[in-house]
Amino acid sequence: MAGFFELPTLGGRKFDLVGSLCDVVPVSLTPAEVSLAKTMSRAAELGGQSSVRSSGARNRHLAIDQYVGVGLGELAGNKYFFDVALYRKSREIRNAKPRQGDGGSDSPGWKIDYRTSIAKKQSLLSYNLVVRPQERHKGFVYVLLLVRDSHLRSYWPTVHLIGWASDDMLDGTERDYGVFDGAYVLPATSLKKIADLRVGFQSLVEKT
Repeated sequence: MAGFFELPTLGGRKFDLVGSLCDVVPVSLTPAEVSLAKTMSRAAELGGQSSVRSSGARNRHLAIDQYVGVGLGELAGNKYFFDVALYRKSREIRNAKPRQGDGGSDSPGWKIDYRTSIAKKQSLLSYNLVVRPQERHKGFVYVLLLVRDSHLRSYWPTVHLIGWASDDMLDGTERDYGVFDGAYVLPATSLKKIADLRVGFQSLVEKT
């Protein structure tokens, strides 16, 4: 992980880290988009798995996990970087073959993985980007997104894009204790600013 005074680099270019809430990008969803997210997440419940919850807890919370990750998170990520049509296309393809892996890509054709969690704490910058070893893919970019728990039943929810990390930034960040034991863990304030990823997307994110 980059040192305190060392900015992360990619291709020789240096990036500023997330320093305040001003660097967080809110993406608002419409009732029609929420309906689409619910439809797609329900279809994805078949064979769904969680890298954080235990199997028992997973069964109890499968619907909400899928709605947050597959529904709100993937939709918001695609809406911000591309458009909602790409999200629909992606989910239709993947839901038609639920047992077939997606290789980690959440935007068809690009090595990008949207990592979405529910935010129960007030500070959005107190969360971490968490990637399990089996979820890590060479050359990928990982984006941390958060949805406040108070927005889960909203028809106009906001998804917060916190920051992003390139695959090499995960090196040396393995956690050896607690709920994230064995996972790569990067605090929100160690991530790069979302705005930089949007501006330089095609040069920063590899194609699949």
